[in-house]
Amino acid sequence: EVLERQLDTMKESKWELNERVKEVRDQMHSEQSRHEEKLALVSTEGEDWHRRCLSAEQEVLHKNAQLEAEVKEIDRLKADLSVLENRARESELQAAGMRLEMTGA
Repeated sequence: EVLERQLDTMKESKWELNERVKEVRDQMHSEQSRHEEKLALVSTEGEDWHRRCLSAEQEVLHKNAQLEAEVKEIDRLKADLSVLENRARESELQAAGMRLEMTGA
């Protein structure tokens, strides 16, 4: 029962991590779209806009780097969660085996 709760908690955490990955990727796409819109202004607004867009591009690149790092961390956490889920399954199997041994003895 405890292991089942732990497994349920881990599954819920994995789901939450997957949702966060989707949010981060959506945010990255949104940032990229804004970046592209700002770059489009360069051709029509002149040198001042060009300088602003370069600054915005640096901001977007920085934000994307942060988001990519967050995605990597989430992926690492998902891998850790998979390991924990496997350990929980192994523990469940061991516990079931012990119960069988005890009832058979």
